[in-house]
Amino acid sequence: MPRNNQGTTKGGAGPDRRHTPEIDPPMRQLERLGPSGLSDGDLLALVLDPEGNTIKTAHAIAEEYPLERLVVLPWEEISRVPGITPQSAARLAAAVELAKRGLERGLGGLPKIARPSDVMKVAPELREAKQEHFVCLYLNARTQLIHKTTISVGTLSGTLVHPREVFAPALEHSASAVIVVHNHPSGDPTPSRDDLALTHRLVEAGLIMGIEVIDHIVVGRDTWVSLKQTGEL
Repeated sequence: MPRNNQGTTKGGAGPDRRHTPEIDPPMRQLERLGPSGLSDGDLLALVLDPEGNTIKTAHAIAEEYPLERLVVLPWEEISRVPGITPQSAARLAAAVELAKRGLERGLGGLPKIARPSDVMKVAPELREAKQEHFVCLYLNARTQLIHKTTISVGTLSGTLVHPREVFAPALEHSASAVIVVHNHPSGDPTPSRDDLALTHRLVEAGLIMGIEVIDHIVVGRDTWVSLKQTGEL
């Protein structure tokens, strides 16, 4: 049927959409191709909204935030990504954490932490964190990572940590040793007096409990400082 200049059929029946291609929903693609056949944007759409209402938004986010960057964003940063609702941010953070735990416990085995560079492989999110995060890595007798947890999230100027908060998870997971890590949002990893004082308190508490504090690593934007390597521990 011929169209008029406004893109409607004669008689004002409205736009002719007979030839408008339909977007194949990610769920249908998943059923047809399996997870490995979907693009990053389609997989992200499934995580953000299983009903398939955020396909365009998910693809825009995937272009703006490459996968390798998105999966290391701290929780508070994920929740501020334009187009992601709090509920979607929670689903994405949960999916990323499950994948990390699966790799640590299963497919990739237990990561061995032998040097500070190994620490940065399991805590890369600290480089971009806008607030100070205090993270503990709990190791078995073979210095393999068996548990990782964030003890405290502070402000731009600092965070508060008590030894009992550090060693309670160590006892729960039967850890033989712990490595503590925190970032300086300023980007300068130079340890402060408070950093050194906290390290000494943790070492003393660890001696009493029989759990060694192997290292305290301070993370900056492009580098890090190991208190063990500098002789402060």
